[in-house]
Amino acid sequence: MSEIFFFARILVVTMVAVLLMQVRWGDQTIEDHTMAFLTTSTLVAPIDETAQAAGIFIRNGWNRVTKSINTRFSHSVRGENQPGLRLSGLSFNRSDTVERKREAELNAREQQFEIAREEAESAFEKLKRRAREAGSKIRSKFIDETQVPGRGDAHASAKDRSRASASSDEDDAMTE
Repeated sequence: MSEIFFFARILVVTMVAVLLMQVRWGDQTIEDHTMAFLTTSTLVAPIDETAQAAGIFIRNGWNRVTKSINTRFSHSVRGENQPGLRLSGLSFNRSDTVERKREAELNAREQQFEIAREEAESAFEKLKRRAREAGSKIRSKFIDETQVPGRGDAHASAKDRSRASASSDEDDAMTE
């Protein structure tokens, strides 16, 4: 029963303190004056520095403790103690399946590259063949003015040569 009365007294004292802090003194409340004193006081600066150092000390200590626990735990759970590697007759190696999947992807990429290379070579060969055929068609249709059909250059007569050059002169006159 005494604990309930203690709680009620502390609650009343807190409410009175909060109400008194709201009283205006000049242009500010007592609460504002108190906060300004606490933040600008020369007495508070060493306490603030000590609190910051304590926070850093606690953080570093906590990190060391958790790191030590994690290290000890990982050392104790090695080899046969690890879940999935216990001697139960079954064993699942996930890294093995991941490695197989990577190898399959690499093989698929190599096969795609090989197929694309073969298709490109085939297309290039077709293009070369078509170019040769087109070149031979062009050569067969082209008639040189200095050659007479059916004979080579060495066997052409002077009369045929003069006829070819005369037709060339007529063509030049027509174009002018």
